[in-house]
Amino acid sequence: LFTFAALAAFIAFFGAEYQHFDLSRFYAFPWRVADGQWWRLITSTFLHGGILHIAFNVVLFIRFSTVIDNWLGPWVAMILYAFFATAASAAELLVSPIGAIGASGVVYGLFGFLWVMSRRRDDAAEAANVQIVQTMLGWLAVCAVINYFGGSIGNTAHGMGLLLGWLVGQTFVARKKWRIPMALATLVVW
Repeated sequence: LFTFAALAAFIAFFGAEYQHFDLSRFYAFPWRVADGQWWRLITSTFLHGGILHIAFNVVLFIRFSTVIDNWLGPWVAMILYAFFATAASAAELLVSPIGAIGASGVVYGLFGFLWVMSRRRDDAAEAANVQIVQTMLGWLAVCAVINYFGGSIGNTAHGMGLLLGWLVGQTFVARKKWRIPMALATLVVW
C-alpha cells in the first residue's frame, strides 16, 4: 500500500534528520525550485521540524490515506499525494522565503477530499468525522494565531491543501455536467 510506503519514507527521513545527515538536497528552497528542481516540492514533504510535527502528520496521514488507498488504490493515492504536495509546497514558498517542510499540506488535502466524500462514503465519514473536522479546522485557526504573533507555521500550505482537497472532492461528487468545469477549476487553483 502507498500509505505504508509513504510512512516508511517519513520515518526514514526523520531518522536521518535525527542523525544529522545532510538532507539539504531534499528541502524546498525557493531558489532551488525556481532553478527547475520541482521534485523538491514533493521531497520536502518527507522532512519534519520535530517530533510533534511528524507525530501530528503521521497519525492523520495514516487515518486519511488508508481510506483513499483502500478505496481508489495505491496509484491514485500516490497521484493525490503528489498533486497536494506540489501545490501546498509551492504556495508556501510564495509567502515564505526560508522554504517549506512537512506533509501538513498533503494531510489537509486528504482531509478536504474525505470531508466532501463523507456525504457519500461511510469510510470517508468515519475518517473525517465531526471531531476530526473540528480538530483540523481548529488547528488551522490556532496556526493562524501563532503566525500572527510571529510564528512560522506553514499555514499557507495547510490552506492550499484544504482548498485543493475540497475541490477534488467536489469534482468527484459533482453532477455529470459540472465535473469538467470543477476539474478545470481544480487545475487552475493547482
